Amino acid sequence: MADPTLIEELGDEMVPLYARFYTVPEVEQLTAFYKTPLGRKMLATMPQLSAESMAISQRVLNPRVNAVLDQFMRAATQSPQ
Repeated sequence: MADPTLIEELGDEMVPLYARFYTVPEVEQLTAFYKTPLGRKMLATMPQLSAESMAISQRVLNPRVNAVLDQFMRAATQSPQ
C-alpha cells in the first residue's frame, strides 16, 4: 500500500471506467453532491449499506436458488422413461 505508483495506477484504471458511465459535467455534479452533508453521509454509510444489502439479498435469494438447484439435480438424476 506504500507503493508511490498506486494512485496513478488506480487512476489509469478508474478514469476510463467512470468515463464509460458518466460525462464530465455529471462527474462535476457528483463531486458537488459529495461535498454536501448528505453526500458526505452517503459516502460514510455506503460500505455498511452495501454490506447489509448484500447479506439481505443472500438471505432472501439463497433458499430460492437452492430450491431450483434441488429441482435440477432431481430431474438430472431421474432415469428417462
